Amino acid sequence: MRKDDIKFQESRFFLADSTLFNIFDFPLIAGNPKTALVEPLSMVISKSSAKKYFGNENPMGKSLLITDRSFPVKITGIMMDMPENSQFKADMLASMSTMSHTFKDTLENQLSNFGVITYLLLKPNTNSASLEAKFPGFLKTRVGEMMYKQKMQYNLALEPFRDVYLRSDRTEGFETGNINNVYIFSIIAIFVLLVAY
Repeated sequence: MRKDDIKFQESRFFLADSTLFNIFDFPLIAGNPKTALVEPLSMVISKSSAKKYFGNENPMGKSLLITDRSFPVKITGIMMDMPENSQFKADMLASMSTMSHTFKDTLENQLSNFGVITYLLLKPNTNSASLEAKFPGFLKTRVGEMMYKQKMQYNLALEPFRDVYLRSDRTEGFETGNINNVYIFSIIAIFVLLVAY
């Protein structure tokens, strides 16, 4: 990312769908959470990033350059810094439509692109097993011909958000723990307490 002569390599930069703020409660200091990530080349930055690039200036409506292509991305929101105990940590969230707009790529129609992590907010009392049972038919309708030609099989599965940190095997780009370590340290703690007693 670059602003004038200020340049940083940002490791906590993500593309995000316009509905991100409907699912996660990351509070915005400025900007509208419903519209901040709708337009291509729009971006929400953290309070720390705003300070880093703009000092005491108001960054709303101003732009930063993504240096590999040097295209401007407009600041449409400022969010509070994400807490350190959050599994998902970002300092900059560019609109997902930026990818399609900039690289002329229909990312939303590429079901064979597994670099995108998707969160679903299900309605209360939704039967997740029933929804998951519809996935094979969905894939057959959308990419069945491609799977047949490539002799490949894709599978989609739901995973409860509460299980992601300790029990998930899909850990790309996020901090994770391990439930086995919790069990091991619990046994050690009990053993130490018994010895001390």
